[in-house]
Amino acid sequence: MSEDDILWAMTTQVQKAMNASSVVLLTTREDGLVIAASWPPLDQLEAGEDGAARWALEKGEASGLRTGTLPSVRFQFRPLTTPRGVVAVCGVEPKRPDEPFTGQEERMLTALLEQTAIAMDRSRLVGDSIKAAALEENERLRTTLLASLSHDLRTPLASITAAITSLRSLGEKLPPDDRLDLMASIEEEATRLGGFIANLLDMSRIEAGGLTPRRDAVDVAAVIRLAVERIRKTCPDQKTGISVAPDLPPIRGDASLLGQVLFNLLDNAHKYGGPGGAIVHARREGAEVVITVTDEGPGVKPADLERIFEKFYRGGRSDGRKAGTGLGLSISRGLVQAMGGRIVAQSPAVPRRGMRIVMCFPTIANPSGGAP
Repeated sequence: MSEDDILWAMTTQVQKAMNASSVVLLTTREDGLVIAASWPPLDQLEAGEDGAARWALEKGEASGLRTGTLPSVRFQFRPLTTPRGVVAVCGVEPKRPDEPFTGQEERMLTALLEQTAIAMDRSRLVGDSIKAAALEENERLRTTLLASLSHDLRTPLASITAAITSLRSLGEKLPPDDRLDLMASIEEEATRLGGFIANLLDMSRIEAGGLTPRRDAVDVAAVIRLAVERIRKTCPDQKTGISVAPDLPPIRGDASLLGQVLFNLLDNAHKYGGPGGAIVHARREGAEVVITVTDEGPGVKPADLERIFEKFYRGGRSDGRKAGTGLGLSISRGLVQAMGGRIVAQSPAVPRRGMRIVMCFPTIANPSGGAP
């Protein structure tokens, strides 16, 4: 039960049990002491009542009606006290202001105040626990991000620096083939570094809600061919196949983003899928286009099929080493969902091994007339 629910329950109970009006006030940084709940509904306190309520809050004593502090106001204010101090103030307006509370009414009111204070304390403890857990999770993500940045930025930078140092210090003494290898290494590591930074920026855009995909008619087959050509240049030693059904209908989306998703998935398949390579399939199933990227690696445990889409989750290569930054699949899910599609992981993809990433996008019923 939330704190609001607790306070509303208390005010209605006071009204039912004592036939009295009641109001509960809490402190806020912005507005000071404010009405949190009341029955019957009350917009604001009258002159003097606010001062009586503040007295009860600050002194931890009853104030207002039939007390020694501002006795002329209509409410008698009582503090709600917990082990952490006074957490709220409850004001009660008796039906007969000239008569004191009966013994039964006093016991009932005291019990309600104590139970409400206990319930509020428990609610706040739960809230503090949730905040602590959120802070712990944020700290874990921050630590992971810093570790990832440290490794994935330093490694290509170190390679680039070493190659440039060798070229500068040795110059013409290096054989032409060695110079070409060093320049190729610089180009490769610079591309890797640029890809990592692009992933971080994409993740930031997705989480900030700043990603607005285009809503064009996308030729899926053409996007797949371009993505495969790109991955073949990046991973020339890996096999990448294509199997696209004829007459594949277009989907409504962003060709650039879909191409980035396919590149991320193929890159992930080559990192984790071992020497078997990867293949992209595309076919129509009813009103959807289904695109899959399949590898023949060791696969993923059933318990991890959802976790692989989490930020910074990194499995291992087929040789057991860690690979990647743990952002590719998380970004892919964000981009697919932003385009109105679905994405899931399946494993095994082939008998007892492999993983398949499945994406589904609605087709365009009438490409010339726009979306259905």
